[in-house]
Amino acid sequence: MLLDYVATVGLGIFCYLADALMDVSFIRQNTILRAITDNAAHGIIAAWSWAIAIGLSINWKTASEIFLCFICSSGLDVDHFIAARSIKLKDALALNRRPFLHATSLILFLFFVTVIVVRYMPLSVYHKMKYLPYIFLAASLSHHFRDGYRRGLWFAPFGSSRPLPYTLYVSLTMVLPWILIYLMWITESERKIKKSKILLNV
Repeated sequence: MLLDYVATVGLGIFCYLADALMDVSFIRQNTILRAITDNAAHGIIAAWSWAIAIGLSINWKTASEIFLCFICSSGLDVDHFIAARSIKLKDALALNRRPFLHATSLILFLFFVTVIVVRYMPLSVYHKMKYLPYIFLAASLSHHFRDGYRRGLWFAPFGSSRPLPYTLYVSLTMVLPWILIYLMWITESERKIKKSKILLNV
């Protein structure tokens, strides 16, 4: 448990370091290098968050989950290119609106839908897919929080919040893994209760 807390503090420190790196002159002045650095930071923060959420237990299965979380968070920015209808970085960065995968309301909706769908799958399938909604949530919300301190959170169709204070963004990022742990515990507990009731009725 102590290691989990240390990793959480480390996550917050990494947020500061990643953003400080973005302000280094040769990165700030190079559009491609800045985009790569920013995207990598999104992926590392998401992967770090998921590693904490699963108790820093590293094996082949959890390592693949951590890598998937990295890919999902980094890949979230593909919607910039989709919205721009172009594969050019210049066009993707010149959007005058936020692309659809950056809508926090959509992410939350998709999360709840996938949790419900996975919950009612056969047991053999459920055990293979039960963490996917939470990996998606970790990847997306960590990405949104980091973008949020510059642009706010977008709750379509209602609009965007004000830009998050920097300390709030870092705090939300540090708390996110613990929220995921709680949500996974609730879901697993409810499924066990439901299973027990079915067995009693039989």
